[in-house]
Amino acid sequence: MSVHYKQRYFELGSSSKPRLIEHYDNGTSTVTSNGTAPEENNESKNKSIVNWNYDCGIQGYYCPKNWVQIPSFPKDVNQCGAINSQSPVELTYTDHYPNVQLDYQEVNNRGKITNLGPIIRIECSGSNHSVVDGQTYQLRFIDLHTPAEHTIAQQTFDIEMQLVHTPVTGSTQGTSKYSYVIISVLLNGDDRAQGKATQRSIWDIINNGQAFVLPKDSRPSIYAQNMLNLHNLAKNVILDKNTYYYSYVGSLTIPPCTPNVRWVITVPTANSAKFDQTLRSIVGYNNRPLQVRSVGM
Repeated sequence: MSVHYKQRYFELGSSSKPRLIEHYDNGTSTVTSNGTAPEENNESKNKSIVNWNYDCGIQGYYCPKNWVQIPSFPKDVNQCGAINSQSPVELTYTDHYPNVQLDYQEVNNRGKITNLGPIIRIECSGSNHSVVDGQTYQLRFIDLHTPAEHTIAQQTFDIEMQLVHTPVTGSTQGTSKYSYVIISVLLNGDDRAQGKATQRSIWDIINNGQAFVLPKDSRPSIYAQNMLNLHNLAKNVILDKNTYYYSYVGSLTIPPCTPNVRWVITVPTANSAKFDQTLRSIVGYNNRPLQVRSVGM
């Protein structure tokens, strides 16, 4: 008797590469972690490579209120239904964070940009680190969200650039305190930015004045190459003397919503030009709703 696919999709886990999940009609399943999608027919090219998204009106995908039901994540791993310590949240001015240490060395990072369906992801190479609570974390990738997922004192933003860091393994720092460190940059378009007449576009700072070229195809084999000056991003955006910092411990804002994530939220003086419109035309609105903030977060 032949065996056929019953369900087949891509899942985005904690790594930057998707996993191919295949469920068969005989009850077995396979997982392929090579991060490469096989060629599909033309119809599949416009489909998400993960089995979740942000629109509850689209059949066949899990939207935020149902993320906890995603079958490919074990129940002890999927924390999207947790009541406490979930992200994003609304921040207040009392969440002010005094300092952040970055060591981004890469000047010409040729970042691979992949359209994962619900989000755009930029992979980062080179030696680029953050130091939080005396421990070092490696920059792995940048996720783009529109509108921004976090708010500050009810103020919303057009774009959120989430720089995702993971613990440096094999070092002498011992067990890492956090599962991830995410440095998040909140940006408004040039029409909403305060002091817009004197502000620089973030693209002038990190990409020679050019906004990122984004892939519209959702297969991971289709991507765009962009030169990303991570050194300038750190020096002239995140560490700019006029940048404000906020911080708390929450979770990933995408499945499986892993907890114990140190967030450092920054509000720089740069603006995103009209990039939010470009991003939204490709992935739509991709912000997880604000979560109830628990005591002590």
